[in-house]
Amino acid sequence: MVNTSTKIIAAYAIDDRTLLIEFSQNEFKKYDISKLFNNQMFAPLQNPSFFKNFRIEAGGYGLVWNEDIDISEYELWKNGVSCTDIEILSDREFMSELREGIRQADLGQTVSLETLKLELGF
Repeated sequence: MVNTSTKIIAAYAIDDRTLLIEFSQNEFKKYDISKLFNNQMFAPLQNPSFFKNFRIEAGGYGLVWNEDIDISEYELWKNGVSCTDIEILSDREFMSELREGIRQADLGQTVSLETLKLELGF
């Protein structure tokens, strides 16, 4: 069961259908959105460009793509897969550098995911 204080701290699209979510308890989960494709409302998420263009809802209560498509932190927490054994998550330096790249992008500096992958050796 999700703790009422569980919030989304950060979220990343790690491929065309998988989200990596960092929650407030310093726990990471992967969430495969393909199981949502049976619901017509989520059909636009099949477009990789659209899928990767989301934001974290204020307060960390969910992920939002547009006024019609969002996924709650509860759904992501309950049905996400814990990532304690995933190599990418054991490397805190990677997460720190990824956050810095996102911060730079938020400041208007252009940073592509491909550039970040090259700089981090992926």
